[in-house]
Amino acid sequence: MVDSKNVVLQLIDIIETNFEKDLSMDKLSELSGYSKWHLQRLFQQHVQMNVGSYIRYRRLSKAAIMLKQNKCTVSELAEKVGFSSHQSFTRSFQQFLGENPHKFRMNPVWDFSKLLPPFLENYTLTYKYISIPNDSAAVNAYSFFLCQSLDKERLRRKKYGKCKLISLERLYKMKSQHRQATKKSTEPTIKCFSRVADFSFPHGHYLLISFCGVLEEFCDFFKHLYELHLPRIGAKVNDSFIIELYRESSSSTRELDIGILISIESDSDKYG
Repeated sequence: MVDSKNVVLQLIDIIETNFEKDLSMDKLSELSGYSKWHLQRLFQQHVQMNVGSYIRYRRLSKAAIMLKQNKCTVSELAEKVGFSSHQSFTRSFQQFLGENPHKFRMNPVWDFSKLLPPFLENYTLTYKYISIPNDSAAVNAYSFFLCQSLDKERLRRKKYGKCKLISLERLYKMKSQHRQATKKSTEPTIKCFSRVADFSFPHGHYLLISFCGVLEEFCDFFKHLYELHLPRIGAKVNDSFIIELYRESSSSTRELDIGILISIESDSDKYG
């Protein structure tokens, strides 16, 4: 007998990889091989909402992330997430997030608490709320850092001083090339890192997420950061960047020890 949760997870996978396509119950029934009634019953049982609501909220949540990280027009974005028109998308977005797409895109606070994360198997996440300078030791425990853009378009427009940015994909490629290269030069190949000891982090409240594992696991972890982890935490992110903190690691191990430092809005309940 097929596990009912596996049926739901298979349906979730179809939905998550086909937002721009027809996701009517008739189509989902055809793709999954189960009746519409059976799918709706199992979905409601495990996800606690009907299939139509899940698809709508996930499309809008996906669109919210794309608005922040891509420069496509609202019309282009609406089409990419499966809305039939610019008008219906804008109306639904306003109802779901309380802001129209343009205002949401320009808002310096990114409220992940309003987004619906995908219904997936649980990911173990270790995190804590810290305050700088009170909890500076938590940051100083790391050796160097890499600044990453949450909102690539706004960061590009502001042209943040000497803050060096590099995509994760490019970073991984550079690391791979560095490992394969001969050691003829003493100058480091990756120049985007800065020493933690040489930098004064802005005072304020932060979310510090911890990760330990190999590079492949970190790729998977980071891939789910915006859509899964931050919405589950309900983070309200300030500014437009995150900082990856790295500890010194031995060349004999492939494991990474990384802290993801994210500036968030103050919440007195989280800091006691």
